[in-house]
Parts: sequence; C-alpha cells; structure tokens
Amino acid sequence: MACVLDKNKMYRLCTWVLWFVFYSFIGWFFETVFTSLEAGHLTQRGFLYGPICPIYGFGALLLLLIFREEHPRFLAVFCTGFLAVTLLEYVTSYGLEVLFGQRWWDYYHWPLNINGRVSLLTSLAFGLMGAGLVLFLHPRVKRLLQKLLSPTATIVAGICCLGLIAVDLTATLFSLC
Repeated sequence: MACVLDKNKMYRLCTWVLWFVFYSFIGWFFETVFTSLEAGHLTQRGFLYGPICPIYGFGALLLLLIFREEHPRFLAVFCTGFLAVTLLEYVTSYGLEVLFGQRWWDYYHWPLNINGRVSLLTSLAFGLMGAGLVLFLHPRVKRLLQKLLSPTATIVAGICCLGLIAVDLTATLFSLC
C-alpha cells in the first residue's frame, strides 16, 4: 500500500521543514557570532557545511511540538526548554562523538558542566531561548510565513530545503568518513 500525502498534509510537513531551517539558521548565526567574539576571529560553527546548526532546529521543533497550546506559561516553557534541550544537546554530543570520533563543542572550561557536553549556563540560555521562541518569536514567524508564502510555494520551498540539506549532509558525511 503506497503512502501518499495529500496537499494539506504536505503543506503542514513543509511548514515544519521551513521552521526547522529558519531556527537552524538562527542557531548557526548565534553560534557563529558568539564563538567568533570569544575566539577573536571568524569561526565556522555547525556540523554541516551550510549555514545551519540542526540541533537548534530540532530543539525548536521539540519545544513547538510540546507547546502546541495557545498560551503556555513562561515557567513551564523555561523549565521544559532547560531540561529537554539540555538532554538533546547531551545525547547529540555523545552520538556525534561515538559516530565520528569528534566533539563539536566542549564545555569543560565552563562551570557546572557534565562531561563537557552540557553546562548550567548553556542550559539556562536554552531555557530562556526556548521561552522566547515559544512565547514571542514563533507566533510572529508563523504569521509571517503564512503571509509571505502560498501553500504551493511553502511546499516547493520545503522540498527545496530538504534537497539542499540532503546534499549538505551527504557532503559532510563523505568528508568525515
């Protein structure tokens, strides 16, 4: 039995893809600026070659899936962002190290870290960023995307983004293996 998505399901799926790409880009930009300022020179951040950090996109989508209700409370979003995204960061760090023998980030020099994979300060930042995302940024991004792109344009953009990510991921994996 073939699995066929109707246009409405494809539109919803591609909307999530565009949100993923947008938040992954915002994360990449944040990481690049932060680490460049810290290092005193321009640094390239992220696992992929392109200007996205997928962990931020996955973290954002995780919080958006958890907080689908209209008006969540700040404390609930902050605590969930703190815990869920910290767990995501730890698991991702461990998985990347096991798969590729490399660390993409290391918090050993930060206070209150766990195996250098996560730290209290970054977890607090994830809680605040998660609350800002769910309570402030995402409702505006959602409305803007609906205004800018028709359902058909959203589907085309989502499929193009998936294709670009697949090419980038393939190139990255070939370079690491």
